[in-house]
Amino acid sequence: MLHSLTYGNRYTVITHGQVKGSDAYHRLILKKVKNTFVIVDKSSFTSLETCLENTDQKKPVLLHINHEQTLFKTVEFSCKNYLEAAKSSYPSLETEAFYIQFTQSPKTSLISLVRKETVDNWLRIYKEHKIALIGFSIGNGPMTRLAAHTEENQLESANARLLFDEENNLLSANPLPMTKSKDYKLDGLVIPQTHLGGFAALLCFYSTRKTPHSNFEPTNALLLRNHLQNRIFYWGLRSALLFIFVLLSVHLGASSLLSKQIERMERELTSTQGYEQNTEALRLSIEQKKKLIETLTENSNSTVSYYLDQIGASVPKSVRLLKLAYQPLLKRSKPSEKIEVDKGSIFLSGTTHNGEHFTKWMRSLKAKKWIQSIAVIDYNKGKNKQTNFKIVLKLWP
Repeated sequence: MLHSLTYGNRYTVITHGQVKGSDAYHRLILKKVKNTFVIVDKSSFTSLETCLENTDQKKPVLLHINHEQTLFKTVEFSCKNYLEAAKSSYPSLETEAFYIQFTQSPKTSLISLVRKETVDNWLRIYKEHKIALIGFSIGNGPMTRLAAHTEENQLESANARLLFDEENNLLSANPLPMTKSKDYKLDGLVIPQTHLGGFAALLCFYSTRKTPHSNFEPTNALLLRNHLQNRIFYWGLRSALLFIFVLLSVHLGASSLLSKQIERMERELTSTQGYEQNTEALRLSIEQKKKLIETLTENSNSTVSYYLDQIGASVPKSVRLLKLAYQPLLKRSKPSEKIEVDKGSIFLSGTTHNGEHFTKWMRSLKAKKWIQSIAVIDYNKGKNKQTNFKIVLKLWP
């Protein structure tokens, strides 16, 4: 998990080399899938600027230097460290001005050198392009790690041929200008000769986390530390943004829930207010109707009873009353509407089979002092020689 957060799952190496006397920059990108490597990209460029412009700035990059300015020599006697090997191989060389990498072997060791000025200039260019450089490696020494992965007893880089014994120990490393690139099959991967040194350097770096036996370990440690700080900042920023996003999402979710609850409460309040208004209207309607009934019945035991008795006594035998209503309704009304009645009136309906008797009855009623007027609103013949009638008596107020 820590390794993944530090380096990711893609490993990039850029080799500074030469092809037919011209500068060349070979980029190899590997991806780790279930503890095995898969080649994502293997490209070559004639310009360092073009190479870096087409390289992902966020992915860690290892620089491998195997340029014409890289010096290398085999040492066939035992040396304790890179400094002793450099002085014995190049006695007149000012070792302080060079970056040195020393690869030990039981029989023959290999020392590689390149001027610090040259390397520092390349490091500056990588920094200007904001490439996530995690370290660098020099020469053909890392290729000794590949001897056990090939059936051949030799490996060729862009500028040298390395020979190995049966136990995969280095025997010699001789300069050999590359005329035609060939491919090597290593554990299922097809690696071009131009990219072979960089591939070996990449395996050495991620297996040991450092370049052994060199005088640039502090420089590599600084490059790696800067990369780790950038990664920490990157993941910290992502975590902070994720936290803010989650916080905002929770806040928005809570706000949305609160807003829905408020809307629901407002609807309930509106419904309650409407219910209260309807209840109040119903109460007023009931009170109004109650008062009307009280008004209609307040004289039921006196005046109205007298009128009804008088009418009943005056009805001739040939007239049959079917309905009698005091102050009848003018129209049907809904429970919420005001009741309208024909005040001061009596409605009569029925049948008669003698028109003369009916006429005399009307005259006798009109002669009553308490009757203001009589209106015959319906008088027509029905079945069995009977006549239907409807009349309204208007009473004096």
